[in-house]
Amino acid sequence: MNNSQSAEHQAGQAQATVEGKTNQLMEKASNAAQSAHESMQQSEFLSNAGQQMKEKKNELTEEVKRATGYS
Repeated sequence: MNNSQSAEHQAGQAQATVEGKTNQLMEKASNAAQSAHESMQQSEFLSNAGQQMKEKKNELTEEVKRATGYS
C-alpha cells in the first residue's frame, strides 16, 4: 500500500468513525426529545387533573354552603 492509498484508507476510516458518532449523538438527542415530550404530557395531565379536582372541590363547597345555609 503506497502513501496515497494509506491516506485514503485512513480518511475512509475517519469518515466512518465520524458517521458512527454522529448517528449515536442523533439517537441520544432523539431519545432525550422523546423523554421531554413524555414528561410534558404527564405534567399537562397532572395539571388538568389538579384543575378538575379544584373545580370539583369548589362545587362541593358551594353545595355544602347551600345545604347548611351558609351562603
